[in-house]
Amino acid sequence: MKNTNILKKIILTLSFLLFIITCSMFCIYHYFYYSTIPYYEQKLHQMVVTRADNINTFLNNQEENALRLAQETALINILKNNKSKPDQTTATLLDAHKTTMGFKNKFLIDTTGTILLSTTKNNLAGTTINQQLYKNSSLNQSYERASMTLTNDFSSFNFNDVLNEPALFITIPILDEKKFIATLTYQLDQNQIYLIAHQYIGLQKTGEVVLACKDHDYIVFVAPTRHDQDLAFKKRLISTDNPIVIQKSILGQEGYGTGIDYQGNSIVGAWQFIPKLDWGMVIKINHDEIVA
Repeated sequence: MKNTNILKKIILTLSFLLFIITCSMFCIYHYFYYSTIPYYEQKLHQMVVTRADNINTFLNNQEENALRLAQETALINILKNNKSKPDQTTATLLDAHKTTMGFKNKFLIDTTGTILLSTTKNNLAGTTINQQLYKNSSLNQSYERASMTLTNDFSSFNFNDVLNEPALFITIPILDEKKFIATLTYQLDQNQIYLIAHQYIGLQKTGEVVLACKDHDYIVFVAPTRHDQDLAFKKRLISTDNPIVIQKSILGQEGYGTGIDYQGNSIVGAWQFIPKLDWGMVIKINHDEIVA
């Protein structure tokens, strides 16, 4: 009987200790989980805001560079005096700015939509971009918006039929005494935007930066990612039932939290819209890696 009582006391004591340990572990896990997730949410939010600001700064600088050349008196005088056939002086002027301003290519387009001069490898001079073949190209659409509104225009980023490659443009209307006489269109180097966005310090092993835009009812990814080099220009239907996180950003939202990424992973992330490009950006880390 005495031994039985001792055994009961030992079992009771061990049970109590086990209960205390279980409660302590639960509290520690609860504290860790609910303090770690908000920490990463804030960290990623700060990252996505900073990178969006850096991309906007880059775009603003490129736009200022583009505007500066479009307003040059020498270029306006050439267009006024020799509208249909820009001479070597024009070509030299455009080519000189091509490298210093960091653009891939430049196009001088007249009031009829005909390319007067281009800095592309295959000279596109004489190509009419508003003909049926190129009417829906981002180059023509940007030209039409800029020429109609007389304001600077950023094109959508997609495969361009005129160049036969993915392309992003800034189009600047050239005015002479407030009269529209031509446009200067600049092909941006999207890789410079990727370099700003795709930095992985602090993103651990699963962290990624995702860039996408909205095309009607679809999410269109506009860049490869760290874990999917073939993601660019793949599409995903916009969903109301179980939306992936990038969908929030392409619809103009800014925020942070948990969700599902394009690969179906549970993630912690932050998202931001980039108005000049109509792009959304998400910076994310897999949930499992954060709480492991």
